[in-house]
This record gives sequence, structure tokens and C-alpha cells, in this order.
Amino acid sequence: MERSVHEARWILAPVFALGVVFVTAGILFG
Repeated sequence: MERSVHEARWILAPVFALGVVFVTAGILFG
């Protein structure tokens, strides 16, 4: 269980970062 959660965190971190970048870009260039 702990390993799966740790791996998921490493996978979700970049995805979340990209989401923030896209939202920020959408606000700035929207």
C-alpha cells in the first residue's frame, strides 16, 4: 500500500504542476 501511494504521489505531482501552469497560462493569456 505504501509503495503504491508513494508512486502515485510521484505521478500526481508533475500532473498537478502542469495543471497549475495551464490554469495560470489560461488566466494570463485568456
